[in-house]
Amino acid sequence: MKSYDIKIEEISIGGCDYTIRSLKDRQQFSDNHDISGYQGISPANWSHFGVVWPCGIVLAQLISTLPLKGLRILELGSGLGIASLVASRRGGDITATDHHPLAESFMSENVALNDLPGIKFAHGDWRTPITQLGKFSLIIGSDLLYERDQPSLLSVFIDCHATSDAKIILCDPGRREARRFNRLMIERGFSARTQYLPTQMLMGRSYKGRIMTYERSCQ
Repeated sequence: MKSYDIKIEEISIGGCDYTIRSLKDRQQFSDNHDISGYQGISPANWSHFGVVWPCGIVLAQLISTLPLKGLRILELGSGLGIASLVASRRGGDITATDHHPLAESFMSENVALNDLPGIKFAHGDWRTPITQLGKFSLIIGSDLLYERDQPSLLSVFIDCHATSDAKIILCDPGRREARRFNRLMIERGFSARTQYLPTQMLMGRSYKGRIMTYERSCQ
């Protein structure tokens, strides 16, 4: 039985309005059968998938400006799927992934609320590549590096799913684990570039983050 509260809000991205169904706030929690706990999601992090984060808005805004034609796109840690919604509306071939047990249902609701075609979704964490997905020419994500083991897991996962000429774009709010991730990506043959963003107001809060871009030349 559902034991969490939700809200519906309108968010404008790239000149388009999106209706987003999310958790009411970060205090929501529901894991009666310990499914999340079994998957390694702590009660403190349970709600993270289901709220709108400023970093996620930055990523979605960026996706609204990029040329997407001909690209296979993978969103990591998609949560509510906002960046995937934007990519879908722009005709992108997008696949969303997340390991939270409710992420797919929330994203599906948001797809329906915005009258978009279904978005492909794969459930899984970064400990094991999802080999049946194949490889992608654009891999995106936001605020993915908040735990100590994530840089090594994420760098391996990305390497397994990136084409030989892939571009990876991650929006980061300034997590200190990003430095180690950056080093690991360079060790795997990617060039790295960081764009620091000026302070801006997002979701009623001051936000100052960065866009981390990685590329490797076709071998």
